[in-house]
Amino acid sequence: MTALFFISLVAVSHIMKSSISQNALISAQTIDEEGLKRKIGGIPIFRLDNFTDALMINIATNIDERNSVESAMNCTYTYRGNRMSVTQGIRDAINEDYEHDAFEYARYWHGYLLFLRPLLTATDYSGIRILNYVVLSLLLGGIICMGIRRRMYGTIVAFITSLVAINFWMVPLSMQYSNTFYTVFAATIYILCTDRQPKNRTWLAALFCIIGGITAFTDLLTTPLLTLCIPLLFLLAKEKDLPTQNALKYTAICSTTWTVGYAGIWITKWLLAAVLTGYDISDAAQQISVRTATEFMDVDMSLWGIASFIFAHKIIFFALATVSIAFISLTIWQYQRNPLLFKKYSYLLLIAAFPLFWFLAIRNHCVIHYWFVWRLSAITIFAYGLFLLRTRSNS
Repeated sequence: MTALFFISLVAVSHIMKSSISQNALISAQTIDEEGLKRKIGGIPIFRLDNFTDALMINIATNIDERNSVESAMNCTYTYRGNRMSVTQGIRDAINEDYEHDAFEYARYWHGYLLFLRPLLTATDYSGIRILNYVVLSLLLGGIICMGIRRRMYGTIVAFITSLVAINFWMVPLSMQYSNTFYTVFAATIYILCTDRQPKNRTWLAALFCIIGGITAFTDLLTTPLLTLCIPLLFLLAKEKDLPTQNALKYTAICSTTWTVGYAGIWITKWLLAAVLTGYDISDAAQQISVRTATEFMDVDMSLWGIASFIFAHKIIFFALATVSIAFISLTIWQYQRNPLLFKKYSYLLLIAAFPLFWFLAIRNHCVIHYWFVWRLSAITIFAYGLFLLRTRSNS
């Protein structure tokens, strides 16, 4: 994977800047008109990530085909004064006469460039959004069709419910959001199409290691956990009357190998950049320290600090309290109805809690970027929906 990712990025870096400049300029104008922090209906969690999309286009236009290896590894971007001038940085990168400062963003692979640079030769930001809608809709349709063929009606209903709950219709409007969903949908379709069984541990381990690696290659730490949990839930749902012990074993294998693929591919990027361009790996280590910290500037992100914030905001407090009470009450009721079935499918409750574990591990990043990280709740909704379906349909 490392060799394939490196070669593909270097290859796409040979696309001439002049062939993408016109569409990059049109894209910058579109984003300027919308604003970098556009909120649908003024709602914070319905915010598009125009800023990161502009940064991605900025990086795409800053690649120098004359020095493809260094460009592919460093992934530099430009702006004037502050990062909010990122769209101006696109214009500066195209204007060869302007002497601008470049900033490295080498800790990520930026695998989206494999698609973004070729697309910018043919269309602009608006066209990419339309393409996102078409392709993601086709992939989602493929999941639904394969689920129906396998008579996984309840699973499909639970999955669609989770997508509705996270406002999936907004995802194709941001390239930043779309990356993980492409991986999720493609992996899920493969799992539904193949007749291989999870008891084939070599296949299972290799599959989720590859999924994790592709996630590290394309994603900028948005909702990577989706690429583990959604395909895993479909894998487990495909198996009829799966023993709890086996389900837990498969969950452990998939989680471990996904982590190996995700972390391993990410680390190889740092090593490659260090060897080829002199990238300072301590920058990546420092970012890990920041993202796992319990404070940011003067904001207390300890558990007590977060609890204090929730208690101080009545709307957030009552919303979380209502959801928590409903969840606990329904779970207790399900246990009282049939303790045996509850225990049999309890592994689904474990997977439903994965986003909570993610939040506790990198709460700094989650709190700062809550307006897109919240979509990890699709895992909880999907897993808990399957839990309710299994404990009811088998009672």
